[in-house]
Amino acid sequence: MSPSPLSVCPGGQLPNFLSGLRPPRLHSLDCDLSRCPPLEPWRGVLVPREIDAALSDLYEHVLREFIYPWYGQVSLDEAFVQEVRLGLRHASAVLLKRVGKV
Repeated sequence: MSPSPLSVCPGGQLPNFLSGLRPPRLHSLDCDLSRCPPLEPWRGVLVPREIDAALSDLYEHVLREFIYPWYGQVSLDEAFVQEVRLGLRHASAVLLKRVGKV
């Protein structure tokens, strides 16, 4: 059987063009913890349960009104929504810490 004109490799398999790519080098951030902002700025931030519950309700409202309507058409994966939720918590904690310094 002779190969078809579109055949690139023996057996009709396509070559793996990505095999020659190398993963990017990751650089460490040699960071002194006293100078780096914390990855979880909410640690040590204490708020009353009522305020925490109100913020959670606000976040869920934002997700319901502004994220789920368009994202539900793109994917059913909740990972992005969790990242948005985490971003909202992160921004709120940073804001509370900055207001506390004033």
